[in-house]
Amino acid sequence: MERVTLKELLEAREARAAHQWELMNRYPQYSLISMTLNIPGPIKDSSKYRDALVFGVSELKKHLEEVVFEEIRWLKTGSEAFLVVNEQAFDVKKKAVMVEEESPVGRLLDIDVIGKEGPVSRTEVGGEPRKCLLCDDDAKVCARSQKHSLEELLIKIDEIIRG
Repeated sequence: MERVTLKELLEAREARAAHQWELMNRYPQYSLISMTLNIPGPIKDSSKYRDALVFGVSELKKHLEEVVFEEIRWLKTGSEAFLVVNEQAFDVKKKAVMVEEESPVGRLLDIDVIGKEGPVSRTEVGGEPRKCLLCDDDAKVCARSQKHSLEELLIKIDEIIRG
């Protein structure tokens, strides 16, 4: 398990955005799903994290109508999944939010949906802001304030993945 630097994370985010753009250009009439895991700390890749992403893809696919392209990339900066679907982005995002909220592992997933008009947000489909894994506060507020230790968060993530 390799540690990842901030520079590597930022480069991976740029590469992911470029790949999203490439896929949207290749499949302009479809919606794109880009899935990653929300894992804090410098270690972003492990077999258990890969299993969690595969589980997330599998859970979401149960609700999708037609997947026309699927790709999973195993990177030390964190696994990434891309699915192109023949379905309206708004409807896909509703399903993504449902998986994020109803499946225990879904709490670790970050599922972005991009349609012809651009990204669809959680709030556009009636979703609430993400909750912290450890308390009921807004996850972004907890992360910014570093309310919880990395160790606490990683223990909770391991519990979620183990089921």
